[in-house]
Amino acid sequence: MNTVPEDFADRRVVVVDDNRNFQQVMRVMLRSFGFRRIDVIAEADHFLGHLEHHHVDFAFVDLVMTGTGGSRQAGLSLIRAVRRSPVVVNRAMPMVLVTGHASRGVIVASVEAGADHVLAKPVSPHTVLGCLKALKGSERSYGRGADGYFGPDIAEARQRLERRLRLSEGRRPDAPHATSLPAPAAGSGRPYPVPGFNVPVRDESSHFLD
Repeated sequence: MNTVPEDFADRRVVVVDDNRNFQQVMRVMLRSFGFRRIDVIAEADHFLGHLEHHHVDFAFVDLVMTGTGGSRQAGLSLIRAVRRSPVVVNRAMPMVLVTGHASRGVIVASVEAGADHVLAKPVSPHTVLGCLKALKGSERSYGRGADGYFGPDIAEARQRLERRLRLSEGRRPDAPHATSLPAPAAGSGRPYPVPGFNVPVRDESSHFLD
């Protein structure tokens, strides 16, 4: 693909998913984008340890995983843990929650957990590449929390999430606040950007933005 940024070859991406078919789909897709350092992790409880020993530039995390450390919302638990871990090598690593259950509640929970994007399955090359380009090409607003959190500015994310919902429902941006974004159409693979891409990363810089 001639439009793919060549420097993806130097970036490390991790796919956390216990479905072998999806693992293979993502491997093929990411290689076509130019990635050469692709790690696939099937066990939820291996992800954090991997991040403690490797500089990872992007992570795609499935919402639902089975097996050791897995649960119906293992992906959210993993994202929360990563955002609060002081020993992760790249704490400014963007994380994308991937799910076939992109309900309003999941979208809101992903913002609260510290995800940078949500992608609805089935994903397509167009939506995955668009997500990667947005994450790589834009500055993101990251902040710290009293509980050790470091990740997307949750307060700012909540505000922009509410504005997006008001607009999607045809209401004024200053209308009473809502609690969630509408779920994407089934199978759309449409990315939901967590608000805050267009202002600088605070306190810590991401390696891939260098």
